Amino acid sequence: GDLRDVYLYHIDDLQRVADLNLEKRETVIDEARHIVAQGVSALASVFDTPAVDELLRDFDVRVRNITGPALSKSLAKERMAKLPSECHDEIEALVHSITKKILAQPRSAIKSASKNGHWNVYADVVRDLFGISDAQDDAPDEDETP
Repeated sequence: GDLRDVYLYHIDDLQRVADLNLEKRETVIDEARHIVAQGVSALASVFDTPAVDELLRDFDVRVRNITGPALSKSLAKERMAKLPSECHDEIEALVHSITKKILAQPRSAIKSASKNGHWNVYADVVRDLFGISDAQDDAPDEDETP
């Protein structure tokens, strides 16, 4: 019969309690994931600093300093100089378009790196690869050729 502080449970009752606990945990996990996602987003915005924008500007200036003089030099050659100005405009637009497409992935990688904690590594690599100093000057290197 009756025993003090002794309870009788059916196994199905225990399974129902376990299922309810699991549902509560899953709800809390979803809430936690949402909180973490908000935190990551907030943290990412912290890393989207003027330094990223500055590096991207320096990157663009460096590329223009390479492509601009090379394009001008090519268009000034006797054969190219004879082309109508509309052709020069089309060639300049083509160079700009190709350059933009080539640089899209590196620019994206720089932005991603600024959000995933690898910013300094990427910034150093980009500066080394493209010869960008911290005090970027706008003059092209003399030894650059197309």
